[in-house]
Amino acid sequence: MPPMKNGKVVLTDGLTDGFYYTVKEHPTYKGIFEVNYNVAAMNNKLEFLPGVLKKIDDPKTVYDASIDGDKLSDKAAKVLQTEGKVVAGKDNMIEAMVDEVTFFGYLEKDVSGNITDIIKNFYPVLNGEL
Repeated sequence: MPPMKNGKVVLTDGLTDGFYYTVKEHPTYKGIFEVNYNVAAMNNKLEFLPGVLKKIDDPKTVYDASIDGDKLSDKAAKVLQTEGKVVAGKDNMIEAMVDEVTFFGYLEKDVSGNITDIIKNFYPVLNGEL
């Protein structure tokens, strides 16, 4: 969950509830932010260790739909469905570029474990990498 204040995403770097985070906006598309987290380390008594942080490897991406409504999201869903390419080494993932923004999508699997062509969720990324 990205850092929030009064129901809105915090768009500055900071420390909150044991998390240190940095926020970076997409270089060309306003309203898409990448949040990188470091978690305060804890000892075996579940007490925070001052100054010791553990990096969370996967940044989270936040999309502010109030910037342009759901236009980019709707377009990304259509492009992923029609032009998405399978991500190497990840059979159930597809990717596509939409308005200078890379999107990744996860494909559903049926009850037998076979990958379908149904996208169950998708998200933008800043650097175009998983």
